[in-house]
Amino acid sequence: MTTELNSQTADLASLLRQIGAGDRTAFSRFYGLTAPRVCALAEHLISNPEKSREIVKDAYLLVWNEAEDYRPSSGSPLAWLTKLVHRLAVNHLRSCGLERSIPHHTELLPMVYLGGLTYREIADRLGVPVGAVKLRIREALDRLGTGNSGPAPG
Repeated sequence: MTTELNSQTADLASLLRQIGAGDRTAFSRFYGLTAPRVCALAEHLISNPEKSREIVKDAYLLVWNEAEDYRPSSGSPLAWLTKLVHRLAVNHLRSCGLERSIPHHTELLPMVYLGGLTYREIADRLGVPVGAVKLRIREALDRLGTGNSGPAPG
């Protein structure tokens, strides 16, 4: 079993080197060898089938774009790939959580510009990170077409 695992790891590492050089056939082979595990992991982490497929697609896009950066010292190719999937899934879940926990811009902007609250005060009231409040307000200003044209409150 250990010999088989070492052989698979070596094969996947070789394929990653080839992918890094732009080899599409190697990419197809890498996908064929790893997709069952990657899809299962994404489905386990994200209950929405459409979103889990999107995460898998994004992970393999990262493989294509970042294969040349893979270093065996960072773990086996499969561990590297599952870390990519995990990171994408966590980012998706965080994004969904923030969308549910931070009010829409129609509520945030008045808190800042009419209520005079700082980002910190809004974050404390909502129980979310200050960075999330800043991001949501910046998105709101961009949607309104005003950009970020003035000094940001506290």
